[in-house]
Amino acid sequence: MTPTIKELRLTDSDWTEINNIINALKPAKVTTSIFQREKLFVGDLYSSWLTCKINTEKVECRFSNNLVQFMNELEKCITAQ
Repeated sequence: MTPTIKELRLTDSDWTEINNIINALKPAKVTTSIFQREKLFVGDLYSSWLTCKINTEKVECRFSNNLVQFMNELEKCITAQ
């Protein structure tokens, strides 16, 4: 039997935060696989991006909110060019 190390124990709030991060990143995982297709049209790219952003917003946690905010910032940078 291995000894329990107190510093390595995660609280319920830690597990909740980890679960939120995993859920917030799921849309990005799906979108990444779409972006890796050999034939990707501009419409597919834009549609996938918007779907990813919408699904990330639906998670409604601090991490997903920050992620959507960064996605919005990136959109502003791209459209400004």
